[in-house]
Amino acid sequence: MNNNDAKKKLRELRKKANITQQEMARMIGIKRTTYRNLESGATKIINETAIRVAEALKKPIEAIITDYDYSGPSPALLRERNQEYEKEVVTLSKELSETRHKLSLTLAECGNAKRELAQVKENLSREMMSYDDLKEINLLQRELLERERKHRETHD
Repeated sequence: MNNNDAKKKLRELRKKANITQQEMARMIGIKRTTYRNLESGATKIINETAIRVAEALKKPIEAIITDYDYSGPSPALLRERNQEYEKEVVTLSKELSETRHKLSLTLAECGNAKRELAQVKENLSREMMSYDDLKEINLLQRELLERERKHRETHD
């Protein structure tokens, strides 16, 4: 792409983005007259300026210096998004680790509760047997007392 094509592309992209020459100049840190000279072809676009223009338009540099119609995000925007995604991955990894830890604790608590329940069942089983034994002993004691009373009545 020659400088003539580049200046047309530059103007076309700026207008598509609804940005004035003044706004574009301010966005890339140059005077409006300098920017106007870029679009008019009086000043050739140099790499540093082209990069700042591309970043301001959120386009890759290729969108300005080639005929290729690249409609994707700029490398700067991609880097920014990548950093955000990396932070999110770190956060989600920490949350996953915490959740796994809590789950393992919960599973351990369930295992403890299961063992405690088995112990309670065993104790209840013993107590029920003891209760039944006590009932039988109590019944036998009553029978014995009743026999003693009858025996006294008959021998008195």
